[in-house]
Amino acid sequence: MTKLKKYIKHLFGIHLAQKRWHKHYHPHKNSNWYWHWTVDFILLLLIILLGILNFQLYSQNKNWHDIIWNNYNPMNTNSGQGVLNTKIDIQLTSDNQNIEIGKDIKYNLEITNNNSFDLDNISIIINTNVGNIIAPQLERLSKGQTKNIQFTITNTNKDSILSTIATITYKDTENGTKGFTVSNKLVQRAETIFEIQAFARYYTNEGDQLGLGPVPPQVNIPTRYWIIINPKTSNNSIADFKLVAQLPNNVSLTGRTSTTAPKNIIYQENNHQIVWQLDSIAPQEGFFGAAFEIEITPTKDLVGQTAPLLQSLKATALDSITGRVFNLNLSNITTDLVNDKLEESSGIITY
Repeated sequence: MTKLKKYIKHLFGIHLAQKRWHKHYHPHKNSNWYWHWTVDFILLLLIILLGILNFQLYSQNKNWHDIIWNNYNPMNTNSGQGVLNTKIDIQLTSDNQNIEIGKDIKYNLEITNNNSFDLDNISIIINTNVGNIIAPQLERLSKGQTKNIQFTITNTNKDSILSTIATITYKDTENGTKGFTVSNKLVQRAETIFEIQAFARYYTNEGDQLGLGPVPPQVNIPTRYWIIINPKTSNNSIADFKLVAQLPNNVSLTGRTSTTAPKNIIYQENNHQIVWQLDSIAPQEGFFGAAFEIEITPTKDLVGQTAPLLQSLKATALDSITGRVFNLNLSNITTDLVNDKLEESSGIITY
């Protein structure tokens, strides 16, 4: 047991602590024991005070939130900025919550100097995920003064999100030291451009015949066309897409369809409508859509005019990034095939 106790004391250094105690702190072993106690107490007190001061500085430094949590490093923009100054309020705002690719975006930078000294040689750099921009500069900002800087960014980012943050560097007029601060991080989301092309074809672009029957259509003689529906989204995915259209009484589906989408168009016999629903539509480089064949048998009351092939086309969808809701009303599709360059009859019904 005695050997075990000795082993434990050596393992944890207990024997060294005991030797130090008897050598420096024991009143009967060292006549200057009180000086050792006093010095150690002062050192311990200094460590506690430094810890409290460090925590207070950290808690008051609101800019560290942007630097740490937003993965932003001001050293990437300037070298030798000096000390981070938390007494400069800098707020970055924009009137555009959602933005469009290729469009100008207006910003305002409000800067307030809460220091007891003036600021000179002020440099403002706007950092974005599409590059850095030099904003209009300030020569001087007096203590207690607030100034607003306006600038414009053209969004060339093809991504859906534009992140912007401002960095200010300056020189202290009293002692010449340098300092810097950073603004809040502004995140704006790009709205997608969502559109639907819906049209009828009798011929392909290459001249192949798709349809069947006389063109222009004749009374009591069936003519077949293909209806093409092509939804497009520019940069964001579309969710909850739904298209509804009404078939006229003298128009029917032949049953021939084609689609590049996961789901095809559905015919609702009870109300003579077609419905097309998709969970999502991603930005596409090639053709994306659905096509189906219809047949019209014109009646004599349509002679001398075009006849409708598909009416009341309405579509709803949701921008999956910005949350914008799209409600689209499309033009009726008629026998006047405006998208078919080879069918030049204008679709006027004849006998």
